[in-house]
Amino acid sequence: MTVPKLSVILPNYNHAPYLPRCIEAILDQSYTDLELIIIDDASTDDSRDVIAEYARHDPRVRFHVNEKNSGVIATLNRALGMARGEYVFGAASDDYVLPGYFEKAMALFAAHPEAGITVGLVECVDDDGRLRFLSPGPWADEACYLPPKELAPRMTLCGVPGPVIWRKDEFLAAGGYHADLQWHGDWFPLQVVAFRRGVCFLPERVSVVREVPESYSQSQKRKKTQQVVLRTLMARIAAPEYRDVLWGYTASGIFRQFGPELIRAAALTPDLPAELLPPLRDAAFAHAANLMREPDAAVRAGLATLLGRYGREAFGLYDVVSARGEPDPGAAEVRRAAQAAILRDLPALSRVKFHVRSAAAKVLRAADRCARPLLHRRVERLERLLAEMLEFQRNEQYQALSALYQQLDRVQDAIRETHARPAEDARPRRAA
Repeated sequence: MTVPKLSVILPNYNHAPYLPRCIEAILDQSYTDLELIIIDDASTDDSRDVIAEYARHDPRVRFHVNEKNSGVIATLNRALGMARGEYVFGAASDDYVLPGYFEKAMALFAAHPEAGITVGLVECVDDDGRLRFLSPGPWADEACYLPPKELAPRMTLCGVPGPVIWRKDEFLAAGGYHADLQWHGDWFPLQVVAFRRGVCFLPERVSVVREVPESYSQSQKRKKTQQVVLRTLMARIAAPEYRDVLWGYTASGIFRQFGPELIRAAALTPDLPAELLPPLRDAAFAHAANLMREPDAAVRAGLATLLGRYGREAFGLYDVVSARGEPDPGAAEVRRAAQAAILRDLPALSRVKFHVRSAAAKVLRAADRCARPLLHRRVERLERLLAEMLEFQRNEQYQALSALYQQLDRVQDAIRETHARPAEDARPRRAA
């Protein structure tokens, strides 16, 4: 039996309505030297009947069933262990590839065997098929190979997206799918492969992905769980076996996609590795002013400590770190220490100039206050009222969002409990 060049691995759970479009788009590709490994993760709908029908009519389809629900990452790793191809495409049962993608991608691999990944443009659509955005963006005007050092500065926000073809050996060297990173379980090894081997880029639309609230990747919007996952992700990136690609996260700036949640997670991480300071720098500076108004004193104190570690680089945020108005004594002490750390790294002359300017500003403010006391009292009263209004609005929004996330958590827990107790007549059956 000949070994196929390309393995397509496809996990499925209760996506019977989408399976025909997904499977046919793969089997109808002009590139035919492939195998399609489908693992059903104990679906309770008629997914297995749909898949079995395709397996009966096309020998390239290899169909397996999990006896109990194992989750997306475990199912993907099982399928990856069965893959015989040199290259792999990780598919999703509710997405689909566009005609010609595999043939063009494999031709690029043949021309550039040093590449670890071939990536094209992904259409992200809603449930009605309306285009939401294209990912990853225009990295090049024509099909080409981008070596790592040339790739990183061109990377747009998301980095390498999920629907790409990659070298199996390189993906396994990056740890395969990382179960503890959950919805980032494929994102992390793909960036590792890209920073080690570079990518081939196709400047055309190659696949369509559904971006809907119930999809697995959208689970990252659950703030508390996402914080835990991001802390695990940062620890993984700083691990010794991945130090060779750490530069890529700084050069590319792809940490920006995680927004303030990443900096919250970093602020709450004790003994954050120093190696993570450069890739976190831009995001930390961008979100510092807002996060310093967080209701959680631990976040404020942790962020102040983080900014203090940047020393003179964080000089522009000296006033943001200030302990003025800090209600928590412990956080106030940490913020004062962070300010001292920022100034300590400045040259002696710059420190003297800063202190002179600060003293002069205080004298001028005091003189102006004596000259126009009524005006200053009115301004201060307006500032207090504005601060109270903003704090009230922020607390109201925070409470409303917290209630919404709690409600979503309860709904998702109820759904998982329902799936965990299937009816007797819905037990997983082995494929024929």
